[in-house]
Amino acid sequence: MFHRGRPFPDHLYFAIHLQTFVFLTGLVVAVTQFSRWIPVMAAAQIAAAAAIAVYMVIAQHRVYGGSWPASLVKALGVGVLYVALWGITSIAATLWASRV
Repeated sequence: MFHRGRPFPDHLYFAIHLQTFVFLTGLVVAVTQFSRWIPVMAAAQIAAAAAIAVYMVIAQHRVYGGSWPASLVKALGVGVLYVALWGITSIAATLWASRV
């Protein structure tokens, strides 16, 4: 939708790479849950969200090229779609797992 004219595997490799970073960042956040100290957990979540956002813009700029403002706008669009789809999938999985 945002980057046309490239073969599908290029987009797939980028998505897998980005998802791996998101999961590793989530792992760091999950480890901080063991501290049971709310300021540490909150700081980890804020830092993780910021790291994912910055990483996404930089990675998108390096892989797809273009200007920094264009990369930022495209990353924002991809991020909004990603969060929406992640939320829908999470809700659907929760409803499916909790069915009686």
